[in-house]
This record gives sequence, C-alpha cells and structure tokens, in this order.
Amino acid sequence: MTMDEQQLQQQLRGEEQRLDTTTVANLSRARETALGGKSPRQHQLFRPALGGLALASVIALILVLPTHNTPTTPKDSEDLYENIDFYSWMAESDHKLQDLYDNIDFYHWLAETELNTKSQS
Repeated sequence: MTMDEQQLQQQLRGEEQRLDTTTVANLSRARETALGGKSPRQHQLFRPALGGLALASVIALILVLPTHNTPTTPKDSEDLYENIDFYSWMAESDHKLQDLYDNIDFYHWLAETELNTKSQS
C-alpha cells in the first residue's frame, strides 16, 4: 500500500471508532443483506406464490385438455358396428389401392406412352 492509502485507512478507522452502536448495527444488517443474507419478506412470499402457480397450472390443464371419447362407450360402439357402409367403403378402397400398387409399373408405362404420342402429334 502506498503512503496515501495508509493515511486514508487510518482516517477511516478513526471515523469508524466514533460511530454509535445503533449505526454500526444498521450498517452490519445492511451489509449482510447486500452480501446475500436472507430477506425475510422475500422468502415468506415465495412459497405461497409458487404453490399458487402450480395449482393454477394444473387447473388450466384440466380445463383445456379435452376428454377423449373412445369407441368403448355403448353409443359410439353401436354406431360403429351398425355402419356397414363404412366397412364396405373401406374394403373397396383397400382393394383399389392394392390394385394400384400391384399394377404401378403398367401405369408408369401407360403415362410415358401417352406423353410420347402427344408429343409426336
């Protein structure tokens, strides 16, 4: 330390010795709070606020998420089993798709042939 720093330090120590006990106690509390000491008011409000936020989130999820109707309910399963048209349409569609996949090479050849005849005429 330089000479000036030593003189300043001695002057501050002398000023510190002249402080009353109330001021020293207030400064100590302020220093502890500033250095990360617990703030009683902060911790009292934090837990209830966190709990309230969690509760509100759960309630919002319950209200927002729809309930899914499954075909296990009697009304839905009856409608599903009674609708024969739906099953026949599905069977026909599956059959048509299977035909398309089985004959895909033919359809490619047909499309190429039609393009060639159109380009020649």
